[in-house]
Amino acid sequence: MLSTARLLAVHLGSVRPHPKAGRTAFIKTTTAGAIEVGPTGLVGDSVSNLRVHGGPEKAVYAYPAGNYPAWAAEFPALAARMVPGAMGENLVIEGEDEN
Repeated sequence: MLSTARLLAVHLGSVRPHPKAGRTAFIKTTTAGAIEVGPTGLVGDSVSNLRVHGGPEKAVYAYPAGNYPAWAAEFPALAARMVPGAMGENLVIEGEDEN
């Protein structure tokens, strides 16, 4: 079966201080151009907690674009924040979901 998925955005982040988490790389920003993918993730992307993120089994986090409206509806006070990049994802994919 041919996939109709389309890559909408690529996000990278660096480890930085966070008032509640201590340190995090969850905050990602959109980047343009080609990004090299290695065995442990995207070149230029950082991981703060290697126990639960990163590594060969969790190298890149892809997220379906279709999920943002549901999050916005579930959390209306935070609806403006439910945009690509909000979930700490590296890739935003249109046309595919978790299934």
